[in-house]
Amino acid sequence: MSTPLADLKVQTITQDEFDGKKAKPASKPSAAAPRKAPLPPWKDGVISSFMTNLYDTAGDLLMPFNEPYGQVFKAIAENCGEAWEACAKDSPWLRRWIYSLMQASKLSKLMLAHMPLMIVALHQHGPLRQATDEFAEQFANGFADPAAA
Repeated sequence: MSTPLADLKVQTITQDEFDGKKAKPASKPSAAAPRKAPLPPWKDGVISSFMTNLYDTAGDLLMPFNEPYGQVFKAIAENCGEAWEACAKDSPWLRRWIYSLMQASKLSKLMLAHMPLMIVALHQHGPLRQATDEFAEQFANGFADPAAA
């Protein structure tokens, strides 16, 4: 004879209790949802300027490591900034998210200031270094013909 691990009491639920329309409130009152800070009044150009600067800075950071990508980021910066602003004008959720990016903390500013160093370190010693070196070697020597294998 085996000993049960737990003594479970089976309780039957009636259809009325199961119906989602007649759900009973929880026994404990839930904590009130945190209030969202009100969005600042809309001002044309604020979001586009910030996002344009973000893309332009990304281009500057990428330029030493991959010049074509860096140039592309810089080339599309203004159009992307305007597109972000157009989307944010229609979406309060997106506008709130962009404003949270704009309200950078001291720690995030410190991290962004060190971003070029992190990119260099990842480029030189990152986990993809071996894969990129192997790909570069294959590219330099020409790829093997799949039909020959």
